[in-house]
Amino acid sequence: TTSTKGFNTTSTKGFNTTSTKGFHTTSTKGFNTTSTKGFNTTSTKGFHTTSTKGFNTTSTKGFNTTSTKGFNTTSTKGFHTTSTKGFYLKRGSNALLAKLLLFYNLVISRKLACANCAFVPYTAIYT
Repeated sequence: TTSTKGFNTTSTKGFNTTSTKGFHTTSTKGFNTTSTKGFNTTSTKGFHTTSTKGFNTTSTKGFNTTSTKGFNTTSTKGFHTTSTKGFYLKRGSNALLAKLLLFYNLVISRKLACANCAFVPYTAIYT
């Protein structure tokens, strides 16, 4: 079907649709969608998505995500994460040490601060 107004759709095979207004989607195979407004997503295979606004994510395989704003995370395998802002944590052999240092930076160091309770910034942890 092709409609000039409303939810314009053009289907070549299966559920492939292209809409000029509303939630614009273009699907080549399976559930691949590209939206120009709202939560823009482009999926090549599986659940890979790329969003230009909001929580931007790019997944190459599995659950690997890269966010340009908010809590930026990049996972190469498993649940390994690297954050460019906030609390830097990376899963590895020093994961326990990283957590202990993070706890020290957030809790103990503030309690040991001077009488004015000056803010003690946390330390970025790289393992």
